[in-house]
Amino acid sequence: MKKSNGYIKKQEENIATLCIFSTENMKERTKGLLHLPVLQKNQGLLLNHCRSIHTIGMSYTIDVVYLAKDNEIIKIVDRLKPYRMSACMFANRTLELLAGEAERLSLCIGMRVELSCDH
Repeated sequence: MKKSNGYIKKQEENIATLCIFSTENMKERTKGLLHLPVLQKNQGLLLNHCRSIHTIGMSYTIDVVYLAKDNEIIKIVDRLKPYRMSACMFANRTLELLAGEAERLSLCIGMRVELSCDH
């Protein structure tokens, strides 16, 4: 799993910096958060090539942010409880955050997530 910085942008202005772990293969994507310590504030897990997620087997609630190919936020699911599923047909990536982070960071559809490893 790769670790990088992520920046939440609103009209080209950085409004938040996150420590983002990103999956690099199907095995890591399948394991997801189940095999990582509980996320903290300003941390996230980025699942590449992912349109749907589940929280089966998880013990805590998460926020789910779906991203288009250009990393624009296209859907936000706040506080997805364990043993639930969520999907977004047009997503290319999915960013999982600690529950309440999307609201705390004032994330909204149309904002962009820029990753330092995307440069």
